[in-house]
Amino acid sequence: MLQSIRTRFIALFAALVLAPIALLSALSVWESRRLAESSVAEYEKSLTERSQSEMLTSVRELARLQDRTFSGIERRAQAMAAQSALLFQSREACELSGKWRPERLKPGGYGFVNAPGDPASIWVPKAVILEQAQKDLSVLAHVESVLLAEPRGEGMTQWYVIHRSGVAILVPPASDIPMEPGFDPRDSVFYLPATPDRNPGGKIVWTDVYNDPAGNGLMISCLAPIGRGAGFEGIIGIDVNAREFQSEVSTAGGSWEYAFLLDGRGAVLLVTPDGYADFGIRAPSGNVQESPDWRVDKIDDLPLQAECARIGQSIEGLSRLRIRGHDRILAHRRLGSTGWILGAVASPEAFLRPAEAMRATQSSLHSRYLASVLASVAILLVSCVLFGWFLTRSVTRPILGLAGAARAIGAGQSEMLIAPGGPDEIGTLADTLRHMVRDRGETQRAMAEAQKLAALGGMASGICHELNNLLAPILGFAQVLGRGPLTADQRAQVDRVERAARAAREVVGSLLDSTHELAGVRQRTDLNASVREALLQLESARAAAGVEVVWDLAIDLPQVMANPSLMQRAFFNVANNAIQAMA
Repeated sequence: MLQSIRTRFIALFAALVLAPIALLSALSVWESRRLAESSVAEYEKSLTERSQSEMLTSVRELARLQDRTFSGIERRAQAMAAQSALLFQSREACELSGKWRPERLKPGGYGFVNAPGDPASIWVPKAVILEQAQKDLSVLAHVESVLLAEPRGEGMTQWYVIHRSGVAILVPPASDIPMEPGFDPRDSVFYLPATPDRNPGGKIVWTDVYNDPAGNGLMISCLAPIGRGAGFEGIIGIDVNAREFQSEVSTAGGSWEYAFLLDGRGAVLLVTPDGYADFGIRAPSGNVQESPDWRVDKIDDLPLQAECARIGQSIEGLSRLRIRGHDRILAHRRLGSTGWILGAVASPEAFLRPAEAMRATQSSLHSRYLASVLASVAILLVSCVLFGWFLTRSVTRPILGLAGAARAIGAGQSEMLIAPGGPDEIGTLADTLRHMVRDRGETQRAMAEAQKLAALGGMASGICHELNNLLAPILGFAQVLGRGPLTADQRAQVDRVERAARAAREVVGSLLDSTHELAGVRQRTDLNASVREALLQLESARAAAGVEVVWDLAIDLPQVMANPSLMQRAFFNVANNAIQAMA
């Protein structure tokens, strides 16, 4: 029974408490995981859309900055070229001004010639005859003043003039240029595109990317012709270093990996170094004679090549493609001044880094939540076991002890002692059983005494009845003899006999009265209750004689004033006589 109660309690606790809690916990954990994944997915979606929009916005802003830079360079080059053209138209005045100082060039000196403190560098090709160049140098000295008066603007690295004679002036001056003395700038990419043969309209021309002869790295140059047609005197050029482009790309913000600039005619003007691998471009060397040949049709990655060829047809856009086997996002914007295409490439994973951090945080929180749920279920299980142990120790075992005591009492072991209980309900039950055992012993002793007295009273009553039966004829005959003719002596003897019989009768009556407890006090008595009590006292005698008692008591019998003990004794004697007679 001990195991049964504990087992049933644990089973019920597990079925009614642990199972629902475990089920609800599992559903909660599953739902929390699903909601977390759903929220991360929605966040990734919104983050991607927002990041793509921000990327396109950043490209627009960068294009606006580049457009401002390049258009400003074009205006500056055009203004310096216009001023230089006016100076060449005033050649005689320039020659008479004496501004050119011949000592700046040493006889037989070619290449860059810098006197100490010169604000500009002068390049003289070896093929130039110095005597013939003196007149041109008189005008170029004034053009040099125009160059020196031009403040450095945004994106401008260097600016220069290359005369049709081959003489060039460079501002700011170059201290060391690793070129052959025979180098002629008229044969270079930063002069030929603006010549009348290639630019008969005299418009602003931008070069392809090249290695700067002054050693400043990759350049593109804005070329403005000085005069046109037969009046062509040379070009004014402004260099834009690739580092300037990279600096503006970095300060413009954005989450892209690299940016590039296309001229819309198939040439790749500029690419930030992180994009060299995708474009199949080899990092430029320091050899000024080795100009890079960057073309869209030479891009190694075919999807990127196709996309670069396509985006020239639109003003701006955002597209997804795979470059070198990886997903990429490409945003582009056309520059209004030059018509060039500014593009930026980004990885979608870069957009999702906040979502990955959010996923990691949610995973950590979910793990903690799962651990707390498991800990709660474990605590409940331990509590269930501890409560089962407490129930066994505090309830089941005491009850089983009381049950064993009850069986022992039922078997007649009334001497068995039950220890006093505690202040709880089990203790109350133990105290009640202990008092019941004590009261039962007292009742049994009282019933034994009552049975002894009943037996003694029954015997005395029987003897009294028999003596009364014997005394009755004696007294009767004595009275009869006393009424007859007797002598005085005989009458005296008869009177003596009558008196003796009457005295004996009184003694018997006194004895009978004592057995009937005639000294009791009368009170309101329920006769039915007296009959029941009398028959209960004769239960053992009735059972031994095999006599059956049929009860037929009046339910509405009123109570009477009598001695309950005497009435009970009377009913006891009647019933006892009847049982003995039937036996």
